[in-house]
Amino acid sequence: MDETLVPYSFGGRRGTRVKRKRFWRPSTRTLVGQSAALRLARGQATLVASICTNPAIQQSLPQIFMPNTRGMKKKWAAVGEAGLMPQNIQVQFGTTGWQTVETMFKYIARMKKALTKAVVNKVVLVMDCHTSHLSYRTLSRIAKQRWKVLLVPGKMTWLLQPLDAYMFAELKQHLHDQNVRERLEDDGGEQSFYNWAQTCFRVVSNLFAEKDTYSMFNKCGCCLPSAHISRRVMRYVDHSKMPNFRAMTEDEFSLYTGTKKKTAVHKLLFRSHVPASMVDRCIAINRPVLRLSSKKSQSEL
Repeated sequence: MDETLVPYSFGGRRGTRVKRKRFWRPSTRTLVGQSAALRLARGQATLVASICTNPAIQQSLPQIFMPNTRGMKKKWAAVGEAGLMPQNIQVQFGTTGWQTVETMFKYIARMKKALTKAVVNKVVLVMDCHTSHLSYRTLSRIAKQRWKVLLVPGKMTWLLQPLDAYMFAELKQHLHDQNVRERLEDDGGEQSFYNWAQTCFRVVSNLFAEKDTYSMFNKCGCCLPSAHISRRVMRYVDHSKMPNFRAMTEDEFSLYTGTKKKTAVHKLLFRSHVPASMVDRCIAINRPVLRLSSKKSQSEL
């Protein structure tokens, strides 16, 4: 699971219209970009997206919108009352658009309901090291569900998180193209908030239901066999440092997550016994040279 912003940036400021020029190409990528006014930009939402390795279950996984209802409460309420959302789309009202521990609790409950209905017993939740994900309360709630947790190292989601690496860029492009296309089809060059929301629901629902997500996990190294890992990931893996696995120390866990020492979280995640055959096994992933200016050079798994 991961979060991404779904911006309401296609409406333009008051008085602007899409200019219709004959020499424009059919592709909507060549259209002039426009930004929404502040009161409309507040209507943006955070998409809490979920994917899995089973295509049959993927179609029923909830894709949750967390809207920023400040100044847009009535508009979002009208969208919810319409009840025309696809089956796998849910809207979590009463939020500011930011992921918190409380919203994580609700996400876990929704996901648990969907997985129980699909008769799924074994779950490994892959997520980044956001504060709300790394909270002791969140991890404790996940442990109560008997789920395992796989944390993507800090500042490495662009390489190892399937959603960040292979999904969100395509999603944003589809959203942009579809919303601009609808504005072009309108005589006044406008798009209502309701139409924008329904377009976002439809695009997200179709893309996440039809996409081959299993290959994304393989490319990022989350599944076996390792031969399917992408060349981009293998480029930074040091195979000479893979003798055995072992439990991380607190200092290593702090470096891994990019946060200060969290003794309680460390004890919660590493309280399980590590088999003797897996002791002292680690993988070193070197960061690209182009990113050394703003990020540390190495992270260890």
